[in-house]
Amino acid sequence: MRSNTPSKAEKRKGKGAHELVREFGQEQDLLADYAPRPKAARMLHKHEFTLKRWARAGYGPQPVKVGGRLYYRISDIEHWLESLGANDSEGDV
Repeated sequence: MRSNTPSKAEKRKGKGAHELVREFGQEQDLLADYAPRPKAARMLHKHEFTLKRWARAGYGPQPVKVGGRLYYRISDIEHWLESLGANDSEGDV
């Protein structure tokens, strides 16, 4: 006969990553170093659609898919911006 109390696996089912992280005692945001497309667009002073178009063309910082949503690594955005500056200064030499 099966008990009416749900198992640990059943309790976890349907929980998001943030709930699971808290459940296991780790109080860290796993996506702290990532920006969703709207935030990445604001960081770059561009429209979200521009980032979408760049990603399709292979230009700019490339997004990563996490749980069906697109995020940009903040470090990738910073490195990409630095590379643009490096390319500009090379032409001045």
